[in-house]
Amino acid sequence: MSAINIDNVVKNYGSLRVLHGLDLDIKEGEFVSLLGPSGCGKSTLLYCVAGLEEINGGRILFDDRDIAGLNSRERNVALVFQDYALYPHMTVRDNIAFPLRRQKLDKETVKGQVTWASETLGLSELLDRMPSDLSGGQRQRVAVGRAIVRNPTALLMDEPLSNLDAALRVHMRTEIKRLSRELGLTVLFVTHDQEEAMVMSDRIAVLSNGHLQQFGEPMEIYRNPANRFVAEFIGSPKMNMITSADQKGVLLGLRPHDLTPSTQQDDQDAFELTGELALIEPAGPQFFLDVIVNGEMIKATTDDIGSFTTGSEIKLSVPAYRVYRFDAGTGDALSGTSISAASRKNTKP
Repeated sequence: MSAINIDNVVKNYGSLRVLHGLDLDIKEGEFVSLLGPSGCGKSTLLYCVAGLEEINGGRILFDDRDIAGLNSRERNVALVFQDYALYPHMTVRDNIAFPLRRQKLDKETVKGQVTWASETLGLSELLDRMPSDLSGGQRQRVAVGRAIVRNPTALLMDEPLSNLDAALRVHMRTEIKRLSRELGLTVLFVTHDQEEAMVMSDRIAVLSNGHLQQFGEPMEIYRNPANRFVAEFIGSPKMNMITSADQKGVLLGLRPHDLTPSTQQDDQDAFELTGELALIEPAGPQFFLDVIVNGEMIKATTDDIGSFTTGSEIKLSVPAYRVYRFDAGTGDALSGTSISAASRKNTKP
């Protein structure tokens, strides 16, 4: 497997610049997700690494070797697409073996590699089936098997789970993570699903409009977002944003899971809000509370709704060290999370 260095990469489509000097250092055997909304450039970057798109500036290196001028086959990367791209007239066995046969490898080598890949992915009993006889999850495993069978330098995946139902997505992300660990694969994984990225990744690169917003470990990005975009994109439900009562040009960010109904035992250093409870949403072991504060809806959480009723006044609190501060103009995170005593009792209904 290879380390991948993306060095000041620029990509244009005519006069439109879609990648703006991106820098990423991906370690050998690391699982990195490219995360962002549609149109942010994540798939374009993946195709540049794969050799399906040419870059207009910068360099892409595999183990410090500049791969400019190498086509996708010469780069020895495996690409798994969203739609599986299986050959419908071939059995599972032949689909997995296809890239090896294109390399004109001998039959015994092909047979051994297909057996290894099918056993690794739990496909041994399905080798003689056609793709039309498989479930969505099975087809995705065949696509992964065809990708890993030739021991690629890196495994590149372009939203491979988006066509699966919720239960299968959870199962397959576990399988892909397990596989990457067992085989020591370097994985570059494109997704718009922040939960998927948080669960699967060693590190996450958050993109917006072709710019890298932040690159780091999942919980580092969650707890220390670089700017408002990252703060609101990472986390579900997304972070609440309110205007600071006493700091001009400052937005305060409050994560719903940190914001809970006040109790008698709350820390004296807590940040407090008072509002009108508009809606209670059951969500398994927790309840989401939609609360109107100064005419704006914010979201909080609780494990026990107790005697709360819609339309009533409710007091919420969050530890002061969990209050995030952002420049209202630039969106950049401001250093520290301290807030003044005046702002700790911030708003009324």
